[in-house]
Amino acid sequence: MKKLLAVASILLISSTYASASPSVFAGVTYGFGGGVGLSLKALSTDKEDSGVLSGGVTYYPLTNKFGASIGGGYLVKNGATTVEWDFLNGLPTFSAGYAHTKDDAPVNIK
Repeated sequence: MKKLLAVASILLISSTYASASPSVFAGVTYGFGGGVGLSLKALSTDKEDSGVLSGGVTYYPLTNKFGASIGGGYLVKNGATTVEWDFLNGLPTFSAGYAHTKDDAPVNIK
């Protein structure tokens, strides 16, 4: 499990630096077995309609716990969903919320 976590972390960091424009995410997270939390995440790109790598932190107010997670997701216009592994609490999570996105430039056909 530690090897998988290390590889995922390296991929997340390298994809964030390789991408010209990473994005940020703020939303609600459901930890399967941990309850509902509020999350802030970094996403590997801000391009709409694309897959992303993600990593971030979550605060679970009902249990007064913090989580840190890495995973992947999908961007839509001004939003994202992610599926991640919270390695502080040892549980899978699902998140949805706002993400700053950019649409591709329109193509002018003459």
